Amino acid sequence: EAVGMLSVLGAYDGDELVGFIIIMVAPVPHYGSDAKLATTESYFVALAHRRGGTGLKLLRAAEARAKEMGAVVMFVSAPMNGRLVQAMPSFGYRESNRVFCRRLS
Repeated sequence: EAVGMLSVLGAYDGDELVGFIIIMVAPVPHYGSDAKLATTESYFVALAHRRGGTGLKLLRAAEARAKEMGAVVMFVSAPMNGRLVQAMPSFGYRESNRVFCRRLS
């Protein structure tokens, strides 16, 4: 956070943390010489708070923060076949990349 490449946002129900999103913003030459890209490192909302717009409010706050940090695009990672994959198109996102994972231990 101190160097301006990471931002952590939380959603609260009173004093209880019920969701969070972590974004990283970094230069990506693919989108232009000065272009910055935001990507989610983690995005989670507790099951009891997934209805009612908590997740969308958190996502919109992250988008606003990414813009403040100079990002021109934001990628959101979502588990395959999860609810978030189904919701993202209604939030204005389209599938653009595939992420691959390999356990290191």
